[in-house]
Amino acid sequence: MKKMIKFSALLVIFLVLGMPFAFAQQLDIVRFSGQEGVDGIIRPSGDSLVVVVSAELRGNPSPEVARTRLKIVHAGDSAFFDSCTSKGGSLYECRHESSGLISSGAVDYEIILLDQENNQLKSVKRLLSVDEVPPVVIKFSVEPEVSRTGGMKINYLVEDYGKSIGDTSACSGIKEIKIAAGSSVARKIDFAQQKVCDSGEQVIDYKYEASGRFAGIDVCIVAKDYLGQESSVSCRGFSVDNSPPKIKSVAFRDSKGFAVSHIRTGQAAVVDML
Repeated sequence: MKKMIKFSALLVIFLVLGMPFAFAQQLDIVRFSGQEGVDGIIRPSGDSLVVVVSAELRGNPSPEVARTRLKIVHAGDSAFFDSCTSKGGSLYECRHESSGLISSGAVDYEIILLDQENNQLKSVKRLLSVDEVPPVVIKFSVEPEVSRTGGMKINYLVEDYGKSIGDTSACSGIKEIKIAAGSSVARKIDFAQQKVCDSGEQVIDYKYEASGRFAGIDVCIVAKDYLGQESSVSCRGFSVDNSPPKIKSVAFRDSKGFAVSHIRTGQAAVVDML
């Protein structure tokens, strides 16, 4: 009985000591995106999947061997990583880029870490989605339509979508909104953070400097997302009019419709001014 207890204790100790070696190996995803670098999002066409991982590989394999101990699996297909770079000790940074494993829609990908005997040590799953829809200008107005000073209030609302209009689950995010007044850029709004799908309704004040007493221009807005997809351009007309009316000619007619050019001194006459 004592021998059995001693054997069991040694077995537990052996398993506990062996666990870090088997399970503590690192596998972290550094990048999982298309060419534009938006995490988990690719373009609907002309893109490639870029995966970069930080992995702990026991035995200090060469970079060429190290890449064969990492593979990406999707929909029954698999591929080894393209290259690995040693980061010191047993840590490697490995990269895979391919357009062959991309399929439309939100799909699972699995990155697998293998040991020297090709046994799976660890795996990480990620979701890849396709952003198929450019941003949409939901609301855009310019008030007033005519101004003496050139001052105007511009109101806008922009949203970005993913798979379809109204679906923001796979949007890459609004990258910039540009508003032009004639040939001048009235405002350029940059979004530093990816996956911001709604600009919120905004109102900005802008004054257009007209070179003459009257100017008629278009005020236009366009938005771009993080994959480079652009919205349709929306425009509103705006005019600057800072000159008073001018009387070009005056004509007088009597009650019978005849033109009246003069009357005698002291004469009373009823005429219509045209």
